[in-house]
Amino acid sequence: VSKLIWYNNTFQQAALHRQAKQIKVLQVENERLKADLERLRASSNISSLLPRNNITLAEPAVNPVDRHAAELKYEEVILVFTLVGMVLVWSLPLMKPFRRCCETRVHKVYPSITLLNLLVFGVVLNRLYLISVNMVFFWVVAALEVVINQLEQVLIGLVGLIALLVVWKFKDRILEAIGIEDGKALIGEPRDWLTCWSMRRFHAMELLILKVEGLPAVKLHRENAVFCEITHGYNVEMKTRVHHGAGHKCSVKESVQINFDPVDYSRCLRISVKDQDIVGNSEIASVQLSSTQINRLNHASKTDRHRRRPVGWGVSSGSTDSPVWTPSRVQA
Repeated sequence: VSKLIWYNNTFQQAALHRQAKQIKVLQVENERLKADLERLRASSNISSLLPRNNITLAEPAVNPVDRHAAELKYEEVILVFTLVGMVLVWSLPLMKPFRRCCETRVHKVYPSITLLNLLVFGVVLNRLYLISVNMVFFWVVAALEVVINQLEQVLIGLVGLIALLVVWKFKDRILEAIGIEDGKALIGEPRDWLTCWSMRRFHAMELLILKVEGLPAVKLHRENAVFCEITHGYNVEMKTRVHHGAGHKCSVKESVQINFDPVDYSRCLRISVKDQDIVGNSEIASVQLSSTQINRLNHASKTDRHRRRPVGWGVSSGSTDSPVWTPSRVQA
């Protein structure tokens, strides 16, 4: 309550001070106009120029409010030029002619410049009739209020942008938490958006897994139950059947079909060899093939195109001339 009373008294004193200044300015202007009128009457015989029918000249009407606004605007321009000059004086030690002599005396130069600026600012405010220190203080408070409000809006926007970036960064985990396994297939990438989800860039590719060797034992009390897991980009995670009691090596002889993008260098084909347990599984070994390596393997296999290559299940029998599972035709 005491603070409110103090603020009220301060505002009333400021209003009374402004009114007193305005009355003083109007009185000075009135006296000046009276003096000008008397001087004009004394220097020229106006009454002799008037007609004889007692018609007097009408004095032009001057609106005191407009005159006050013009005077206030004039003083505001003077104050703005004073502030600009203060800023220029503040920047003099940073300019090239003065930098060399002031860079080692900054702790002495800037306090002196500050005192000089404050002295000039005080003299200018003392010379102004309509603008007082109280008005300048409230102008500064209003400017700070505007800056704080705008800064608050900018910070709220930045918080929203950071929240969107965090959500985008952890979108896969968020989608996985709500039950969506392959979030990438749901959201896509910029190349998918630009191509309107076209599938023309994908090519069908068949991956043939012949065998795995040199596998370490995962459990000490039993042999490995081996199966392979294949993941690549948007393709559904694919697995082979489990080979129980395979041990350190296993003849898989299974194939899977995947969609392959030859120009997608950001994703790799991952082939994992895992051990099936009662609940869950454990990874034994894995290998990753980039798009460049897959393209190299495909290019090497193109030299065989003139020969008829059977593809699919049951082609490992000796009934065909060039079985798919011949070791010489499988690259590791």
